[in-house]
Amino acid sequence: MSTRIDIPCSAVLLPTKGDLTNIFIQLANRPEQEIKDLLQEIDDLLGAFPISVSSPVFASLTIPEIEWEKRITALIQEYHLYVQVKILELIAEITPINFVVPIPGIGINIDLLKFFTDATYIITLKGQLVNQLNELYALIPDPYKVYDGEYGLVSDDFKLEALFSYIMSQLNKGALGLIHGAAGKLIELFDEIWSALGLPSLPALTSLDIETLIKNRIDSLRDELRDAPANLKQEVREQIITSLESLSIPGTGFNLMDILGGKPNEFIISDERRMERFLEGLRDFGENWPKYLLQEWLNTVKKFLDAIGLGKILDWVMFDFCDFLSLIGLPKSIDLTNPLTITPVLNPGKTSLPILTRNTTPLVGDTGTSPDIYVFTRVKDQSTIQGVDNFGSVLSLEVAPSKVIIAGVLGVLDTDYTISGNSIILQNATEVNQNITIII
Repeated sequence: MSTRIDIPCSAVLLPTKGDLTNIFIQLANRPEQEIKDLLQEIDDLLGAFPISVSSPVFASLTIPEIEWEKRITALIQEYHLYVQVKILELIAEITPINFVVPIPGIGINIDLLKFFTDATYIITLKGQLVNQLNELYALIPDPYKVYDGEYGLVSDDFKLEALFSYIMSQLNKGALGLIHGAAGKLIELFDEIWSALGLPSLPALTSLDIETLIKNRIDSLRDELRDAPANLKQEVREQIITSLESLSIPGTGFNLMDILGGKPNEFIISDERRMERFLEGLRDFGENWPKYLLQEWLNTVKKFLDAIGLGKILDWVMFDFCDFLSLIGLPKSIDLTNPLTITPVLNPGKTSLPILTRNTTPLVGDTGTSPDIYVFTRVKDQSTIQGVDNFGSVLSLEVAPSKVIIAGVLGVLDTDYTISGNSIILQNATEVNQNITIII
């Protein structure tokens, strides 16, 4: 009797790794050659992804279930970064953006564009991390140093993957800062359009301060662990893990199991691995939650983005984790010759993370209080603006425009333009294309 295993493909902007990890850990521990071959086939299908994980994952170790958990964690991190880079690429068509992000505390700068497009760049970066591993690992924040012996294990293989995971979290944080700064710049550049729409102001970036939250939770226990005699250390380690497992994130309504999607049925149990899973999940959520809130704002200001020619940003705002997994080639299901039962994830959490619904507010015909906006691209020498605009709306001037913006500059009636019926007549038609924005 054959078995089909469905691979979760969540259409969400805040993916959790619980179900995916749970399935691949159980598959990775099966002895059947058919399953080993299928996992290798999936690894091959993913190609360069996940970019931030080495191939093989560990230079001197072979631990399939941990390797697959590393891959899934990295895929989620790279999904968040990929979306942000795509948004930045669109904004860069209008205002310059420096895509180089410094990694705080460790003295490395990473080019976001090259990260996804230049394999040699990634090879060089990973080589730098290998050559400076202990030096750089010492510089990451203390709570994330799980493999320096404090919890029992010292491993350069695990240190390297933990270091790159930390770097990924900081790349996501840096990319978010770039988007936020660029959004402010767009509002300045198109202030006449922005001020006419009465949309919500650009919010400050939310800081969950996860590092402080973790320190407040476990620092006293870590001190106790250092001072504990050898026969009591394991007991203190369990207290630290239990303390983290029950942690709730202030201001969000979510706890650790909510953001992880539960615990996988793992075969290799280690304190370090559980600590890393919990700390990594908390840290990454600390970067991804503010990103979600900014995406929510971008969705809200759709009308502004459409009016300035950046409506495609919403395609990437709404680009969900399932879209990403499909893009990189992860199959939706696995067919096996023989029966196999996957044990469900443990403690899957009680509160679902939010889902964003795409804003469909039109530029013209909005039933709210927002004004109608027509956008035309005037070809050279054209002086009459009329008829169907770039979004398919027919210009109607029954109500006189409150603003006519010509190539980003507020036009003056009877000096820069006149009105004739349902037409705008430009007084100084130029030989180059221009965007004409008419706000009613």
